[in-house]
Amino acid sequence: MAHIDVKVEQLPYDLEIKTPITNKNLIANMVYKGCEIWIGERKLLVDLIELVLKGYDIILGMDWLAKYHAQLNCRAKKVPEDILAMLINAPMDQLKVENVPVVCEFPEIFSEELTSLPPEREIEFKIDLHLGAEPISETPYRMAPSELKELKT
Repeated sequence: MAHIDVKVEQLPYDLEIKTPITNKNLIANMVYKGCEIWIGERKLLVDLIELVLKGYDIILGMDWLAKYHAQLNCRAKKVPEDILAMLINAPMDQLKVENVPVVCEFPEIFSEELTSLPPEREIEFKIDLHLGAEPISETPYRMAPSELKELKT
């Protein structure tokens, strides 16, 4: 991993990794902490543990996926991002805003030219309650008496 400008550190322990690819146990004990990876225009941080595996650049593990609230569809073998992204297989000079369905549906949100993802902005929402419904006051876990009193008020 000589191509990244991040200081390498030794782990305080050895990781033994068994892979179906090599059918051998690999020992890993070096970590590159705080590496930046970009997914779209979003910068995310990851601690990379060095492995000698051909054919893979990085492997994002379950802990990292959980940290960033990734949703996986293992049955379909897809990461659902159909709300956030749309792939169009066309040369750049043929891309037009009117070819993107969500842009046509909400023209007031998008500018004439799409150069990046839209900026983060607040959204207004409300929760409609049924007439006469009262909030549920149940503790989701054990609480100190002072916390329980605060929850009930």
